[in-house]
Amino acid sequence: MGQTRMTNITAIAYEHFAPYVRGKLAKLGVREADLPDLCHEVFLIVHDKVGMVPDVERVDLWLREICRRVAAGYRRRHGHKLEVLGRNLDLDTETTAVANDAADAGTGTERREQLALVRKALNRLDDESRDLLALHDVGELPLTELARLVDHDRKTVRKRLLTARRRVSRLVCDDAPGVAPIAYGQTPRITPPQSPVMQVGAANGRAHGCTADELDIMYVTDDRKVGVIGNVAIATWRRATPAIMDSVMHMAPKTVERCGGELVYLALIEPDFEPPSLAARQRIVDALEIVGPYVSAFALAPLGDGASISQAIVSGMMLLARPRFPLRSFPGIEPAASWLCGTYARGARGPLSAGQLGAAAERLRALRPETFRRA
Repeated sequence: MGQTRMTNITAIAYEHFAPYVRGKLAKLGVREADLPDLCHEVFLIVHDKVGMVPDVERVDLWLREICRRVAAGYRRRHGHKLEVLGRNLDLDTETTAVANDAADAGTGTERREQLALVRKALNRLDDESRDLLALHDVGELPLTELARLVDHDRKTVRKRLLTARRRVSRLVCDDAPGVAPIAYGQTPRITPPQSPVMQVGAANGRAHGCTADELDIMYVTDDRKVGVIGNVAIATWRRATPAIMDSVMHMAPKTVERCGGELVYLALIEPDFEPPSLAARQRIVDALEIVGPYVSAFALAPLGDGASISQAIVSGMMLLARPRFPLRSFPGIEPAASWLCGTYARGARGPLSAGQLGAAAERLRALRPETFRRA
């Protein structure tokens, strides 16, 4: 086919299908400002493959597939990744909250829509794929540690990550009518309903406010200790098994009530912390979704060598649970207490100092299970 004829065919295709291509790219998540460049990129591909045109039965479907691939490449390039599948998700979600609240701002609206699309896609994956993406692509857990955590070799994990990314991309991009709500034989994950018991506990807490001027011990075992001071719930963690997460949810309404209806959370990750299983990580996501509306801030203080894995797990689970409270990780109790007391934490009768909160956390860590019973 001569060069002139190829150019003519490309020009005709552009004349007839440019509006269709722009509309398709927009639906696939391309920003308005980038549509001209991406549309041009599509027709460059058309020009390169113009020899295929005579054999194409539906040019619109052929162009749609090209648009899908161009849009996928667009999202992978620096600056256009969907944040939740990239490596630059800020754990301090105050910035995210500001963006989400800016309904009249183009970038805030666009980001919120992108996050909603990706979360919807993630919820249609199987449990393992969703977990792998959260831990590696958001939590930045290295492949070696991820393989150890999920009990697979690196090659298997890498292959399953690749498959999961492709599925998410397809689920995000596929806007064909009649797409089934269930993908790959997996029932979509359902957000757990809000707990009426939590709502009652929060209402009671708001009625009387936080009352603990000193550390009020609620629960002490070898694996977990919980105490309240002012509106701050402090908890130590050595394990997070499904049974422990059930205990957390059992105690949550009373904890929220004692903190005055909305709590500040200080999580102390002990040096011998054992990473939770997949089942436990799923319970963590559910807990964050149910308790999230009653949390004003979350500080994570890893106290040993397990800092990287605990931070990766929490940040990954935060993506799946999408709570709106700010979460930050700190190298120890003192900086975590300083951040919380600078804005969020308070005592029963006035400001709570970082020194008071830090001392309460250290006291809680020093307690022995044989001295206390469950509250």
